[in-house]
Amino acid sequence: MKNLNIENLNTVTYDEAMNEYTLEFNVDGEMAYIRVNADNYPEAATDEDYFDEEENVNRAVKEAEENGQI
Repeated sequence: MKNLNIENLNTVTYDEAMNEYTLEFNVDGEMAYIRVNADNYPEAATDEDYFDEEENVNRAVKEAEENGQI
């Protein structure tokens, strides 16, 4: 899916049991979700605005692409 970027990011949630972040995007009215390993984003544990930064969202999208989620 195209356009998974900060402009289309709705929410980010953390699942402690799975140790992962889920990023929720709204692209042209369709919801898209990616999940990334929280161990790869230790800064996000202490910075609630971590995924408000474009480079961090792009990094998560790239990880999801590499893991075959996209």
